[in-house]
Amino acid sequence: MITVWGRASSSNVQKVIWTLDELGVEYERIDRGREFGGLDTPEYLANNPNGRVPTVQAGDLIMWESQPICRYLARTLGGEALYPADPAAAFEVEKWMDWNVAHLAPSMFPMFLAAREADDLAVAKDAKFDRLVAEARRCLGIMDGVLSGQEYLAGDSFTLADLVCAVSVSRWLFVGHDLSGNNAVAAWYDRVSARPAAQRHNVVSF
Repeated sequence: MITVWGRASSSNVQKVIWTLDELGVEYERIDRGREFGGLDTPEYLANNPNGRVPTVQAGDLIMWESQPICRYLARTLGGEALYPADPAAAFEVEKWMDWNVAHLAPSMFPMFLAAREADDLAVAKDAKFDRLVAEARRCLGIMDGVLSGQEYLAGDSFTLADLVCAVSVSRWLFVGHDLSGNNAVAAWYDRVSARPAAQRHNVVSF
């Protein structure tokens, strides 16, 4: 049995449990973080010194950092469709996963976090976020160019690349932005978010 510690509304937890659901693997999830607390206990920090979610245990292996966890799960649990064994194909997936961390998520999440902390979605539209909005639009333009020629980010099938980027885009949409002018991204997001695992796990809340 795989155990996941982390609240279901966390974007990083969602990446992991969405991956597990795509793989058809049973797991137990234990609430930790935010209103559930438990991240600063000696027991939790012994397994995850970063004190964030998720923490995942698979057998004797204890893991933290969501995107390496997703890759490990796909690699070890029959998920070659999500994360190909071929190095060149794997590179295409890894490229987008790393790009998500370096560019896409940092342009979208600060607005979501500010709105959450203020408990007011209007905060996300404050003028101080103009630079972030511009960067987010730049990122969406890159995605749109690629997705105009193929159905998914890494090629013609759904992979971890789509999964992690879709979680970021969900936050962008939640604070009231849209995908206008990025028709290929909008069509891609519709395809990805319609997947049964996405419907169950990509739930956004404050």
